[in-house]
Amino acid sequence: MILYLDGEGICLELKPVDEQLESNRFDEKLLEDINYFTSLFRCSVDYLKIDGDYLSEDDIDFGFNKLKKLFITGKKEITNDKLTYLLEHFEVTETISINIPISNTFNCAPKLLKAKEIWFECGMSAGWVTGRFLSFLSHYDSVHQLMFNLPQFTIKDAVSVIVAWFRGRAPSLKSMIIRFKLPVQPRDLENKYFKPMPFDAERRPAVLVTTEGYSYDLSDALDIVRSDGELATIYIEDHDFWFHVWSEDERRRLPLK
Repeated sequence: MILYLDGEGICLELKPVDEQLESNRFDEKLLEDINYFTSLFRCSVDYLKIDGDYLSEDDIDFGFNKLKKLFITGKKEITNDKLTYLLEHFEVTETISINIPISNTFNCAPKLLKAKEIWFECGMSAGWVTGRFLSFLSHYDSVHQLMFNLPQFTIKDAVSVIVAWFRGRAPSLKSMIIRFKLPVQPRDLENKYFKPMPFDAERRPAVLVTTEGYSYDLSDALDIVRSDGELATIYIEDHDFWFHVWSEDERRRLPLK
């Protein structure tokens, strides 16, 4: 167990230091240590990173279930039961990041994924995610950003989500980043509700700067404007698809908060 302590709480990385610790990882002593540190520093566990390759076969009573950020990583495929247990056990408000292979037979209630940011980062973690599941996630008020790498759903499902946003039925959605199995074509965006427009410098800047300081040239991207004035940009390149709703600060080129 590795503890990172700062002014906001405890950052935990639960992973054995070497192979000798495998037999007693996540035992009662470990959980007692977690409770000791949280009591000692009078703070909660905000960030939890779990290496799924080292999870025990038995379900673990972590002693806490409310988190801001949950990261699940690993190289081996996590079992359906183990992943379901983790998603059911923890209530995550900010970020759920899953970077571990998941069986295409996996399924769960969409309500288990209600964090602001939901990321399925590795190419073998999102193969089970259907268009119906995507639709449920995009309609939750708490969900702002979605990321999928090689999902089961297609570009048509992503366009359906954009249509829902355009019609005011997914008002909280701010970003959708997807890498598809098949290349995305401009004709895939065709629909009867909105018509994408080419970039116009009077409407928005050509470059988007993220909170992490990354810059993205969106001068070749397409824009759509909702009836209430909300502006979104759609960028496609080969297998990659990006939908982004601009904030007022971004449109005015002000620093992101």
